[in-house]
Amino acid sequence: MSEATRTKDEVLKDFRTREILEATRRVIGELGYTEASMERIAQEAGVAKGTLYLYFENKDGLLDQALDYGQDELGELMGAALDDADGALARLRAAVLAGVGHAREHRAFFQAVVDAGHPRAQRSDRAARPHMDLLAGIIADGMRAGTLRAIDPQRAARLISHAMSGLVAESLLRGSPFPGEKDVDAMLDVIFHGIAVGERP
Repeated sequence: MSEATRTKDEVLKDFRTREILEATRRVIGELGYTEASMERIAQEAGVAKGTLYLYFENKDGLLDQALDYGQDELGELMGAALDDADGALARLRAAVLAGVGHAREHRAFFQAVVDAGHPRAQRSDRAARPHMDLLAGIIADGMRAGTLRAIDPQRAARLISHAMSGLVAESLLRGSPFPGEKDVDAMLDVIFHGIAVGERP
């Protein structure tokens, strides 16, 4: 459905849903998943508690939607980061830096989800599919341009995505400093150039 054909009610519902999901991230990040109540989230979002139940069945459903919303947001940020990057390697770097930056911005929320041991702490491939497709597209473009060797773009995208997630997860699980550009560049250097000297095994 195009933006022009959406009704006022549909636009309002989407806007209100976004406000609720953003409030959910703030409250969970501040209080932790266990202590974050539907009432407190409603208060943060500026809606009645009953309104939450019109949109979401329970707190688990709310968390699921907040995480999926974050994945959609991540895909948009990674796509926007490509505007100023030229060439496959630069575009991959820009996308990964945008991904790590998004995780850094919402660290408290992700930390709370990990600390709670919630099953969704492990990102699902379904939710990650849009940004994996974006990475795969960059890789395929690089292959066509002759700057990247022939490889399965989807498999390579999955490896880069999981490496990016590993950088973030290490910080969340160990409470260590969040990865910066040097960490991202070191990871990408291994992916782009490998560690072996001479012929591949």
